[in-house]
Amino acid sequence: MAYIAPNSDIVLLQNIKLDSTYENTIYFATKAAQEAYFFAQSKIVSHLTNHSYNRTARNSVKVKLPVATVERSTYMAFKNTSYENEWFYCFIDDFNYINDNTTEIIYHIDEIQTYKLRSEERRVGRECSSRWS
Repeated sequence: MAYIAPNSDIVLLQNIKLDSTYENTIYFATKAAQEAYFFAQSKIVSHLTNHSYNRTARNSVKVKLPVATVERSTYMAFKNTSYENEWFYCFIDDFNYINDNTTEIIYHIDEIQTYKLRSEERRVGRECSSRWS
């Protein structure tokens, strides 16, 4: 099995006015605007670096933080630097106390914030040849 260096980032956020029904969402024009909104100092509860690889399908991650820190968070983002190097934005659904310095976060991916700008960047314009001109 290949060794994966622990270099992922996890950012826990507060005061994010989005909900998982997508009735209240924000459509950003650029990734820079999106990151400026989410990573403003007033919104960051904790920024963890050198974390092990986060699997997007697992929907949970254990962090070395006390539960009191995690419970202030309603939203999170993570980036697997060695692989996708893209931010995944998530709603925090629940958290579980593991021990005094470890908490498990249960989350699900915010599909709009995670994939909308990516799909627009990768969209290929459709062109037709000018056969009859």
